[in-house]
Amino acid sequence: MRQTELRKNASEPGFQLPVAHARLLSETIVETIRQGILDGTIKPNEHLVEAHIAAQMGVSKSPVREALRMLVNEGLCELRPRRGTFVVEFTEDDIQEIRTLRAALEGLAAELAIEKATDEEILQLEGLLEEASHAIRDPAMLARMHLEFHFALSRLGQHGRIMNILAQYEGQILSFISLTHLMYSDPGQIVRDHQPMLDALKSRSKERMRELMRTHTEVKGEEVTKFVARGRRGEGRPRADGTS
Repeated sequence: MRQTELRKNASEPGFQLPVAHARLLSETIVETIRQGILDGTIKPNEHLVEAHIAAQMGVSKSPVREALRMLVNEGLCELRPRRGTFVVEFTEDDIQEIRTLRAALEGLAAELAIEKATDEEILQLEGLLEEASHAIRDPAMLARMHLEFHFALSRLGQHGRIMNILAQYEGQILSFISLTHLMYSDPGQIVRDHQPMLDALKSRSKERMRELMRTHTEVKGEEVTKFVARGRRGEGRPRADGTS
C-alpha cells in the first residue's frame, strides 16, 4: 500500500490496518516521537494527544495508541490517570538510578568483552565509532550512535542477561545519553571520549577498561545530575568543556 493511499484511507470511518502493518506503523510513530523527545522538539511533561498525533501523521488512532503504549514501556512517557500520556521529565533520582545501573551492567560487560571479543568484532566496533563521527551535526542520530556503541561493546561480553536488562531500559538510557550531549559545545568531543575504550579493548587491558567505564558512567552521570539540577534552579548550565 502506498503512503498516499494509507493517508487517504486512514481518515475514513472504520479504517483498520492489518496487524503486521499496524505494528510497523506503530514502530515508525515511536521512532518519530522518540526523535522529537531527544532533539528537544517535544518537551518534558508535554501532553501527547492521540487524536492530534494521528491527524499530524495522517493515520488512525489505533497505531498511535500502540506507539504511546510502547513509549510508556520504554520509560520515555508516562500514563497519568484520567489525563493521558505525557513525556517523562527525569528527576535527579531517576538519573542516579540510570547512572548506577549502567555503571554496574555496562562495566561488567565491557570487562568480559576484553576476554571474549574477537579481532574482527573489535574492527566492527571501530567502524561504528567512525560512523558516529559523521553524525555530529544530527543530535538525535548521534545519540542513537552513542547508545549503539555502548550496546555493541556490551554485546561483546556475551552475557545475555545483561543485554536483556539493558534492552528493557533502552529508551531511558537513550534519553540519559541525550542529556549528556547537552553538556558539550563540541559534539565531536563526544565521539573522541569513546576512543580510549576502543583502545583498551584492542590492548586487552581489563584494568584500563574498568577505570574508563567507571569514569564514563559514574563520573559523567554525576555531572549530568548537577547539570539538570542547575537547570531546574534557573542557573546557567556549564558544559563539559567549561563553557555555559
